[in-house]
Amino acid sequence: MVNNLSVQNPTYNQIISLINQNASNEFLANNVTYMGIKGVSSDKTKLALYYDSPALNAQLYGPIIAINGNKIDSLETFAKELGKYNVNQLINVTTILNGKQINYQIILQENPENPGHVWLGVSFIQQSSSGVLTKVVAFLSSYKKPNIYYQPNYEAAQYLYDLLWWLMLISFSVALMNMLPVGIFDGGRFFYLTVLAITKSEKAARKSYKFLTYLFLFLLLVIIVFWIKSYF
Repeated sequence: MVNNLSVQNPTYNQIISLINQNASNEFLANNVTYMGIKGVSSDKTKLALYYDSPALNAQLYGPIIAINGNKIDSLETFAKELGKYNVNQLINVTTILNGKQINYQIILQENPENPGHVWLGVSFIQQSSSGVLTKVVAFLSSYKKPNIYYQPNYEAAQYLYDLLWWLMLISFSVALMNMLPVGIFDGGRFFYLTVLAITKSEKAARKSYKFLTYLFLFLLLVIIVFWIKSYF
């Protein structure tokens, strides 16, 4: 499936989004068909694109978990396994996508940048995202090594992981919401007592308490209005 970007000069994020949405390496940009991303500049303003490679021509997609039945669990294992084969040799590459294993028959080629060595033609892109929640998730998963696909040995382990993750996320969200300085939350009471302690005036504390509560409700109303307008 070939997809076309509507913009003349597609950005890094636009191409990544296109590939992820369509689960395909092949796309059309500026009237040229490309087969994937080789690399990206540090400022993410320039892309090096593939238009040909053994893996991309075979439409390989998803993390590689085995080559000829031999388990791939690290970049070192991947490089060592590829080193066993010769140019023009047929290998079986196994990937996993949406929980299902997919097998690809691929003929290795000679590396155009390193003659005499085999070339599968895959690359590894480290995607970085902004946002507080994203940084928290990245910190919590920092123990994981990059470019490695992690899969639980038992199905129950994934359910337990998801349960604990959602319990932590919900608990954090409830605690954060409850600390907002608004009358209906505990944070509002803390705000009232803080102003009272500073000003020694109940009148000033009540006015500040009410003002902040009404301001929050007004901002919430504005958000709801814009949210409703986005559907029309």
